[in-house]
Amino acid sequence: MQSIETGLRERKRVETRHRIADAALDLALEHGLDGATVEAISAAAGVSPRTFFNYFESKDDALLNAPDAHEIDAMVADVVAASDTLSLREVAVRFFVEKIRTTMQAGARRDQRREMFQRHPHLLAAAFRQLGDTQDAFAEALARIAAARGVGTEQDTAWAEVAVIAAAFAARGAMKEAAAMPGLATTDQIEERANALLRTTWENLT
Repeated sequence: MQSIETGLRERKRVETRHRIADAALDLALEHGLDGATVEAISAAAGVSPRTFFNYFESKDDALLNAPDAHEIDAMVADVVAASDTLSLREVAVRFFVEKIRTTMQAGARRDQRREMFQRHPHLLAAAFRQLGDTQDAFAEALARIAAARGVGTEQDTAWAEVAVIAAAFAARGAMKEAAAMPGLATTDQIEERANALLRTTWENLT
């Protein structure tokens, strides 16, 4: 069981990470990418550049605010806990949707992040690439869920890796469509579209 001290430390870590990401987003929207230097972001967030690099590898990573290893572990646990009502294909998609949900924050931050992607399309491409960064963790979790259902074993991950890669591209396609349309798509809509794309792909391949 997580101690109160550990829980407070983790909350502080998450708050600091998001404060840095928010500062990066504000500076990029106000001064452009050139004005959003690591030094400027750090100053706006009230941290040192050294602390910045404890949380993000670059300013682009901060702008994307992609979940870190701790958040990925929590994300996997949440999806596993909710997996009983999902097919294995839907589980694979849900992993990436939860990652998108973390990056595309709710409220004004979400609107502003979309604006940033529209101004700087290369960041959206980088976000797409990051979808694959966690595929090993997702594939291992998918294999565990499948094994619990009597499909394969926990060590039989090759098929799960293929399924996760397909789900990543389905999520990417759904995000790309959403970015090109007026208005803001919800993560539920992105998930629905990603599942539809993946289902159509499977049908077309059979």
